Amino acid sequence: MFNLSGKTALITGAGRGVGRGIALALARAGAKVIVNDLDEERAKETVALINKEAMETWNRNNPSTPKDKQDIQKIEANYIPLPFDVTDYEAVESALSSAAFNPNSTSPNSTGSNSPSDDFQVDILINNAGIINNMTMAQFKDTTPDDWRPYIELNLFGVMNCSKAALPNMLKRNFGRIITISSGAGFTGMPLGFSTYGAGKGGAAAFMKHLAIETATQGITANTVALGLMTSAFEGNSSQDTNGTSDSGASPGIEALAKTIPVGRLGTPADVGALCVYLASEEASWLTGQVIHLNGGSLT
Repeated sequence: MFNLSGKTALITGAGRGVGRGIALALARAGAKVIVNDLDEERAKETVALINKEAMETWNRNNPSTPKDKQDIQKIEANYIPLPFDVTDYEAVESALSSAAFNPNSTSPNSTGSNSPSDDFQVDILINNAGIINNMTMAQFKDTTPDDWRPYIELNLFGVMNCSKAALPNMLKRNFGRIITISSGAGFTGMPLGFSTYGAGKGGAAAFMKHLAIETATQGITANTVALGLMTSAFEGNSSQDTNGTSDSGASPGIEALAKTIPVGRLGTPADVGALCVYLASEEASWLTGQVIHLNGGSLT
């Protein structure tokens, strides 16, 4: 229904889980996709999955036409991995600039062109990166400022860094979609040791509301998606396909959690991807400055 053809999307933290589901969904909707992850191999894995799907779609649509090398290159040119650290503003700015100059590389092209390519100028930014390596939860009284810093740098400064770097092109084109993936922990108090994580997520949502108002007359929307319990939070404990659409075979503990959700299941990366396709579309031009709670009906 929603067609993103002609648009380029950057999804941060898209090497796995929710980010991967969003990248797949936007590619299916026709967008060119830049897959970011701190881990280059994970980013490449997501791009490989997108390419595989795109090849299968091409084969279905052209059953009597053999696919040659040029066809393959044309398909693969639409999707690139772009590893960088979202907490490093200079790295973010450099990465976006290099992608714009060469659709097939993360470095400036060899032609010496001074004009960026329209193909990989970011129209849609999905701020999804937000999980700290070796992430642990603790009561606030048991933490120190050194414990707080990584959560704030990733969940708040990461969003601000990427939004700042992507914004000039959006303003130039009079079109932009900025979507930040947040968490219910940013809006609802919990006794589980999420205070620092929630501070970062809640701060990013507040930032998005202000950004939405500042850019509302310039063709740009800025919205936040606050997630509930997701299958990707338990990737080590459940069987989940590459689309993030299945949580079959979940452990009894996960099944018990799912029963607390009114719709009776955990959320999947595909659920988030479907919402992001809408928010990224032309049809969502009147929706900005909002926090959308995607949580299966759980109270917020």
